[in-house]
Amino acid sequence: SDFKNRTYIRKLINFNEVRVFESALGQHNMITVLTKNKESKMPCMSVMCMESLTANAEKIKRILQGNDEKTSVVLVDQDNLYDGGDDYIRQNGVNSQSENSIGSILDKMSSSTLHISDLCEVNQGVVSGCDYVSNRNVSDLDTAHNDIQMKDGIFVLDLTNARDRERYESFSEKERQKFCKPFFKNSEIARYHCNVKNTKVLIYIGKETESLTGYPNIEEHLNRFLPVLQRRREAQNGSIKAFQLQWARTKSIFEGDKIVVPYRTRENAFAFNTGDWFCRSDAYVITPKKKTVNLFTILGILNSQLSFVWLYNRGKRKGEILELFQVPLSEIPLPLLDEESQVRIANLAQTITESKNNKSGDTSDLETEIDNILFNAFGLSEEEKNLARSFTGGESNG
Repeated sequence: SDFKNRTYIRKLINFNEVRVFESALGQHNMITVLTKNKESKMPCMSVMCMESLTANAEKIKRILQGNDEKTSVVLVDQDNLYDGGDDYIRQNGVNSQSENSIGSILDKMSSSTLHISDLCEVNQGVVSGCDYVSNRNVSDLDTAHNDIQMKDGIFVLDLTNARDRERYESFSEKERQKFCKPFFKNSEIARYHCNVKNTKVLIYIGKETESLTGYPNIEEHLNRFLPVLQRRREAQNGSIKAFQLQWARTKSIFEGDKIVVPYRTRENAFAFNTGDWFCRSDAYVITPKKKTVNLFTILGILNSQLSFVWLYNRGKRKGEILELFQVPLSEIPLPLLDEESQVRIANLAQTITESKNNKSGDTSDLETEIDNILFNAFGLSEEEKNLARSFTGGESNG
């Protein structure tokens, strides 16, 4: 809002996957040029790099001037840069300047009054504050006296690690039943499939557990790491006790029917599972607000080609990587579907999920049928349908 009220944006230069600094890892650079002069109307020159390489000085010069052959350059009116009440800056404009373009598809999708947040809760995974012993915390521990080694689990035990497995097996059946939950990494999520055979265990202790009296083995385990547990901000300010997770979330989120998604991915990779499936904060968990919400219908929409088009252009990205945080997930538009279409998408998504789980064949025809239902629901023209089908990212939205 400050940019919108006080300045004009003269240039937005998004280097995307072009590396400006040769030795820096994970860089995604952007230059924003502003002017305080708002007396004369001027468009924003929006530059988007379309390749992946390390640029030399001549390449950078051409990009800055907007005349590199591997960049997209569009002029965007100032009042077409800002989107919604939060004034998101849309590099290629909010409203499309042409028919039958990616931009016109986005216009049709954005006109929907129904969004994921209307039907579902979008929840972040657990934050323990101390998954395991690392370089960051080992100096605070009495490693010799307490027999502590690097990579020893604190709240997260790796059952493929002999030391962690021995620790887990030292817990009583009562302790395991109450506190030990199957734990998964975000890398175990793919489109329509997630791993359900855990190799890690989370010691889940939320605020509802006020004491570990009666659970001596869990208590003894965590007491070995007490200096690190007490150092966490929430423990220091009294929000949690030292033996509790930093952010436990609501336990039921991880226990029933849900859709899970990694927070960073190159594709829209959503998967359904039921039962206990706990994860850390680098994954998000989508649960229904009402029992009438069919999560398989939601799953089919989220994994569709149109949702990828939306997330790539109107969601959050770091280079070519989608960043699927709570807000961009909540804002995904949903079409107004009749009951027959909802049921059909749900049946297709469930069949795809079962096929992926059983590794039993190609599901592309089923996924294409979901795409076609959604193309028609959003009122896409034949040209727009073809554009959506072929969209892979790295293109101007026109």
